[in-house]
Amino acid sequence: MPRSGQCLVSTARAGDKQTSVTPSPQQLLRRFHRGDPQAAEALWSLLAPRMLGVASRIVDREAEDLVQQAFLKALQTPRREIRKVRDAEAWLFVILRNSCLSIVRERRREALRRARVANGSPVSHPTSAPQPRLNEPPIARLLEHLSDDLREPVLLRHAGGLTFSQIALVLELPRSTVADRYTRALDAMRKLSADQRSAHPDRPASLVEARR
Repeated sequence: MPRSGQCLVSTARAGDKQTSVTPSPQQLLRRFHRGDPQAAEALWSLLAPRMLGVASRIVDREAEDLVQQAFLKALQTPRREIRKVRDAEAWLFVILRNSCLSIVRERRREALRRARVANGSPVSHPTSAPQPRLNEPPIARLLEHLSDDLREPVLLRHAGGLTFSQIALVLELPRSTVADRYTRALDAMRKLSADQRSAHPDRPASLVEARR
């Protein structure tokens, strides 16, 4: 899978002026399936960094492989199926999210199996969130305290760059529900940030708190 590529542009003349327009993910995906190999590189350059940002917060070390697999699946999908895709950008995030959740479920099963072998008794499900890493930005650490249903809209909005309508497609939820969860997530993060500031007044304000 290419890691960089020159974005394709379409040019049009308006009098003596020439304008350039970057094709949308939908256009690039369809161009590839019509036989334009450069469209795949352009699509990768456009979406891969954001997809990696989302996946790395869910599965960490497997993130890069899952992003590549999502692209391969999209590029190998029959052309007749591509015509049914309403939003190629959201669709690629759906593929990626499903793969990430499969990894999360597999980790949970393995953790439970090992715990039962070690302790001889059932244990509760571990969290799907990755463990905090050193030198993470404050907003990333705050995300770890959210439940999955509140964390996902924030990840898809800020790391993925998706609109609320696209997030609704990815999560298969009404747009109003996505917006509500996003608002609740930010409120929870602001409260946690304020609590942390009270406990550690010498620390700088987090991005969430600073945007209030």
